[in-house]
Amino acid sequence: DMVGLLGEATGRVALERIRARLRSTDEGREILKARPIVTATEADAAALRRDCAAGTFGRAYGEFMGKHGFDADDRAPVQLVDDEELAYVLLRYRQVHDYWHVLFGL
Repeated sequence: DMVGLLGEATGRVALERIRARLRSTDEGREILKARPIVTATEADAAALRRDCAAGTFGRAYGEFMGKHGFDADDRAPVQLVDDEELAYVLLRYRQVHDYWHVLFGL
């Protein structure tokens, strides 16, 4: 989508700051090394709604995805960021962004 592309085209400084913060902690360095990605295989909305107990993050995330009609694979690939690690940081930011909606009721 155009908002995502605008962020890619103009967000390098912010991505570099996020990467610097990740690099500053053991956990962040492990994330950058392992580069975990959330996919519909691990985060199947219907399965999360069916299998996770009420009041859990899994159930809430499944309900959020169902309500908004998307799944974890619907995020557009990063296209305009030429630094491979920064491209991963942006992908991770996009995925974690959905978690924030669930955790904080946004």
